[in-house]
Amino acid sequence: MIDDLRASVALCILNMPLWAKGELIKKSGFRPSRLFSPWSAEFNEFLKWRALFNWQGLEQELENVIRASERLKIKIVTASMNEYPELLRGIVDLPPALFCMGDISLLKQKSISVVGTRTMTPYGKIVVSKFIPPLCISGLCIVSGMAKGVDAESHIAALNSRGKTIAILGSGVDNPYPLCNSSLYERIVREEGLVVSEFIPGTPGFKQNFPMRNRIIAGLSDATLVVEAGKESGSLITASIAMSYHRDIFSVPGPVNSRMSEGTNSLIKKGALIACSSDDILDHYGLLFDSSSSNNSREQISDSARALLGMLDAQGSSASDLLSLSGFSSGELFKNLEELEHSSYIFRDGFGIYHLN
Repeated sequence: MIDDLRASVALCILNMPLWAKGELIKKSGFRPSRLFSPWSAEFNEFLKWRALFNWQGLEQELENVIRASERLKIKIVTASMNEYPELLRGIVDLPPALFCMGDISLLKQKSISVVGTRTMTPYGKIVVSKFIPPLCISGLCIVSGMAKGVDAESHIAALNSRGKTIAILGSGVDNPYPLCNSSLYERIVREEGLVVSEFIPGTPGFKQNFPMRNRIIAGLSDATLVVEAGKESGSLITASIAMSYHRDIFSVPGPVNSRMSEGTNSLIKKGALIACSSDDILDHYGLLFDSSSSNNSREQISDSARALLGMLDAQGSSASDLLSLSGFSSGELFKNLEELEHSSYIFRDGFGIYHLN
């Protein structure tokens, strides 16, 4: 007799519409093993797919997937398990199972998806570096797709801020795609983040997988933030899916002469929430902390680090600027900068500029 774990993995493999898989899971009471028992009348509207539910025909492939997952230390989280995220359980085309590497408790953490173009501009990089650290400090987990550009920069910014991040792949969870982000993939797993896929181990990053991946990015999070997007960017598809799931959409306005801001500016015209800073997002969810109480709860810092803190420009300062201003030696400067970063008083963006938190 097939169990719910194997039945869920079977649904990941079977070639049928995502909405049909989701409806069958819900109609089974989140007990998909019932689909491989004598067919119940409540499933009759799905009769045209009945022949697919052949346990004998799937048995060997399922056992291979289970064994590969155990060997690679991949955790399989199905919709019938407590670890499965409630937000995903509520969407019409929920994934039957999630193949996970890393900390699966992040599936239950309040999160925000951050998406955007693969060809980000320096403006987009600045936006990511200024938005992500405060979001992480406020307890939000950063969800993205580990693609080039905004996705990768968002994961990196979260990790650099000692925050939590989830990467949703359009390939098997053991098969990082794109390959240029393999080191980022390894870092996410190593630093207690999470990598997730609904595709069985070994699945290549086929083009048709990514729209499916996008619905998980949209469905897993309470909101989606679009950083930079051209008018035909795939991130607009993710935003559209998120909107259909009744999630909040935040969009960062950009220069009117930038093609990479045509999509984000268009979203705002269509009713997306404007995000000019992380405070706009945090305030929306009541997560904006009073700076005086926040400062009181921070770690105590040395007198030299506090003196350096007072020299940081509101728009950010480079190490060379601070070296000139402070009179510290290079060793003293970087020791104090490290202390301030560790205590969350400052963060460093992708250009090596230090900013106040």
